[in-house]
Amino acid sequence: MMNPVQKTYFKYIVIILILWIANFFFNPFEGVAVILNWAFLISFAALILLYFDARKQYDKEGNKVNPDGEIVKPVKEDVDGKVREDDDDLPPKV
Repeated sequence: MMNPVQKTYFKYIVIILILWIANFFFNPFEGVAVILNWAFLISFAALILLYFDARKQYDKEGNKVNPDGEIVKPVKEDVDGKVREDDDDLPPKV
């Protein structure tokens, strides 16, 4: 089962593969085709690495986790730079 971050990367991988295959059939300029070929190959490799990295960094619900498997709470800062734990003391947003 893929988490939401992996699903997003998987969509990008499929789009890059489709564009890469289309580049071979529909590109009339040889020089541009070579440049696009390398660009698609590099972006495809980067997305594959991000996909497998997302499997380690996020759980099935899309929450960021540390290597121990505990959910990491995002650090929130006020305008003054003070770190606060939660939003309980703030008025509701309208």
